[in-house]
Amino acid sequence: MDIDGIFVDRVFPAEPQNERYTRVNCAPSGPLLAAIDGTGPAWVGNLIVEGAHVPGRPVNESCEPGCKGCFDTMEELLDVRVVAHRPAADGSGLFDIGLEGHRREGDNNQGGAVAPAVFGYRLIVWSAADGSDPEEAPAGECQDVAGLFLDRPASWPPGPPLRLLGCRPGLIGLVEAELAHVRVDGTVTNWAGNNPCSDTSWPPARPPSVRTCSTSPWTRASRSR
Repeated sequence: MDIDGIFVDRVFPAEPQNERYTRVNCAPSGPLLAAIDGTGPAWVGNLIVEGAHVPGRPVNESCEPGCKGCFDTMEELLDVRVVAHRPAADGSGLFDIGLEGHRREGDNNQGGAVAPAVFGYRLIVWSAADGSDPEEAPAGECQDVAGLFLDRPASWPPGPPLRLLGCRPGLIGLVEAELAHVRVDGTVTNWAGNNPCSDTSWPPARPPSVRTCSTSPWTRASRSR
């Protein structure tokens, strides 16, 4: 008769939380370099982190267009801002760059929980800080990304429990009708008009040798075991 708890105010999905990432041993270029040396804004927009997954290929060398390996290892960070940078600890002349942003939800890399098996990452910015240029711009490369691959809470949290009020348990209507022709002994009763000798008989893809033909509106056809 009623459902208690279904009509309540709640916001789905949960608002994304800003995260802190560190580009380790990074050689920045383009908008990312400009954010570090002060010639450009700290906000760089949306940052594609593309895994270099092919052995022997330079990290900054992209694969052919449509490469599945690149797509499967890719991560996308949104609303990214440079918040810190320092020389890399190994004295290589590279940088460790601190960023703030949030990950676009997706299934890649087990939902962002497991780092892919790659040899480094290409960085690509696809929106200018002023919003005037939606084209992709190379932003350098890095050896690792700290703080990106971790377990996160579900963006669609469970809602409140529901109570069904005034219920009459049981299978009725279409559900009952759908189950009525399935027998516990593994056989199926075909409905009228469903010729078991036709290509549309139940179950599908059953060899003709196990079908029983009849002009009766009710027939039994044994399941193959």
